[in-house]
Amino acid sequence: MATCQQCGADVPLDNRFCGECGAPVVADDAAQKAVVQPPMVIATFNSSTGWAGKPITHDNGAFTLEGLGPLTARDVISYDDAGQIEWAYEGLRDWTLQVCDQPAVPAEFSAAAAGILFQGSSHEAGRNAEVTLYRNRIERVKQRSRASFSKAHQEVEVTPMKSVTSVKTQKDGITRTKVTVFASANAIEFRFEHAEAQAFKEAVMRLILDND
Repeated sequence: MATCQQCGADVPLDNRFCGECGAPVVADDAAQKAVVQPPMVIATFNSSTGWAGKPITHDNGAFTLEGLGPLTARDVISYDDAGQIEWAYEGLRDWTLQVCDQPAVPAEFSAAAAGILFQGSSHEAGRNAEVTLYRNRIERVKQRSRASFSKAHQEVEVTPMKSVTSVKTQKDGITRTKVTVFASANAIEFRFEHAEAQAFKEAVMRLILDND
């Protein structure tokens, strides 16, 4: 038997979740050696995205998106807010939110652990978008306007870095620069303050060269 670290209840070794509180179960060292289990699937992307069927797993304290790499707990919640994932078990959203609320580590350490190379605000029509560049993808998260008919709180756009072929910049007014990222047949535009635009372009270019 394993012991739930959340509520203290006894849980069979082959159970991944506590039957009392729903928290994921971590067996003691002896039990872990006796029973080797694969990473726990906590959610799966639904048909509203191009990643339909791809699982998000949790193992050794880390979230991972199959085929793309590490995620933070807040990334997982953002996907749920956008209506893009289905939870594997009831109660997993609440547990993931608890992970989000754990004491924060210094920003430079948490960003490095998540593989974040750039974060900034893209000034766009309607509402600005928060843009995050990871080693394997670019994420644009935009809060939906009140006029939207969608029930999702956020609009999340993800561009895999393996599809990005080039990037260019063009001055767009006194304080901003337009950055265009070319991915497959798409031209994706962002508008940053000048310094942010230069930092974003340089980070994207480094990743393109690394992938060549």
